[in-house]
Amino acid sequence: VGGAWFYVTRTASTSGPRSIAVLPTEMGGDTAHAYLSDGLSNELTTRLSKIPGLVVRAYSSSKTMRGKPIGEAGKTLQVSSVLTASLVRSGNRLRVTASLIDPAKDVVQWSETFEESDQDQFALQDKLVNAIAAALKLTLSPETKAKVVARGTRNAEALDLVQRANFQVDLFTAQSLRQAVSLAELAIQKDSTYADAWAVLADAWGSLADDFVSPREAVPPMRRAVQRALQLDPTSSYAHAMLGTQLLFYDYDIASAAREFDTALSLDSSDVASAIWLSTILDRDPSLADSALVIAERGVRLNPGSIQTLINATSLHANRLLPDAKRRERCATLAQLTGSANRNCEVDRLLAAGDTAGARALRRTDYATRVNAIAKESGGENAHLARSLAWVGDTADARAVLALAIDKSSREYVREDVVAWAYFVLGDREKSIEWWGRAVESNGAQVVWLATNPEFAEFRKDPRVRALLAKAGAH
Repeated sequence: VGGAWFYVTRTASTSGPRSIAVLPTEMGGDTAHAYLSDGLSNELTTRLSKIPGLVVRAYSSSKTMRGKPIGEAGKTLQVSSVLTASLVRSGNRLRVTASLIDPAKDVVQWSETFEESDQDQFALQDKLVNAIAAALKLTLSPETKAKVVARGTRNAEALDLVQRANFQVDLFTAQSLRQAVSLAELAIQKDSTYADAWAVLADAWGSLADDFVSPREAVPPMRRAVQRALQLDPTSSYAHAMLGTQLLFYDYDIASAAREFDTALSLDSSDVASAIWLSTILDRDPSLADSALVIAERGVRLNPGSIQTLINATSLHANRLLPDAKRRERCATLAQLTGSANRNCEVDRLLAAGDTAGARALRRTDYATRVNAIAKESGGENAHLARSLAWVGDTADARAVLALAIDKSSREYVREDVVAWAYFVLGDREKSIEWWGRAVESNGAQVVWLATNPEFAEFRKDPRVRALLAKAGAH
């Protein structure tokens, strides 16, 4: 597992003359068109990543550098070149000024201004990518040029709607994700052959599932969108990642999911989500801890500014294989990227070091700072906190917060699988089985971990648990 990704990325160094990060495009105070600037940076990252010999940081990693000094961004992302851009919209015209900067010397290597109609963003992107490649002294073969200028659609409205949908998915609220679904559906009406429109539709529904609505509602349209995206573009890493997510969390087919994430990474080595889930799959098997750690560490090296990649690397069971000094360094980096101490990282670090008492004390401190806000948080947030408190042995507070979550479940969707897991950690087998049953009925994502996590090894011997797993078809 991960062989194809290793092959693709084996020569990718963390620095050197051919490494670049595309920073978020600036639009001044034009917040109404922020999705355009975000879309441009994302598209440039995707196109540049198709050039052989050029190591490109994932945009999810580069986005964390918004507003940071160029030198700091280059050092954090470990690249030799940083691309900055500013976008101005005037009527139906788009004007972009792009600059290539050496972050170590704070020297502008190249700068140029381009202008196009807002109805031909692809032409604008083509000009930018060709100019950037020339500035980097990269010679593009005819085959590479064809990949770089490939268009998913020729419908300007469909492209605009997909950019808006991606922007809303990133906001990750119930309202924004519903909006993303609507925008993606409109894009499909404009061009039903646009693979990215189907992929972002799948992403929006997949993001709604579990956290905001029952998977029973969200997964069927996600499945249809994933299937159509792959039919239209079998080379889409985005679509393969979405299929992997569906297979893992809602079909409970771990082996097939791992293959899809591996395929996604072979198509796009900077695919943060696929690297996270592939390492998580391996992490559930103690005999594969080394492999899980290798993939997680490679993800960090390829995208050192990705918050989610760093969180994953510090929360895996395989994290225990790292020296404590490395875990401390990771937590410090997370604090730097997020602007505040990451208590979850510190708790995981202490647990990995065998300091359960220290982890419990830190979790109680975290709980004390949130106690007045807990009643106002969502039931899902309450359930997650209850499980976390139970893990460090703070059973009294865990039960109190869990009661809040269950009370809220009558008025809002609360993940049954998280409640079930919290009851399991608290040692309440009967309540845990009851809620795992509800999770199976709801097609809950963490049923897959009930089937595979070593934590549940003894629990799975209960005939009722085996019957639930058989009903779910988890394997």
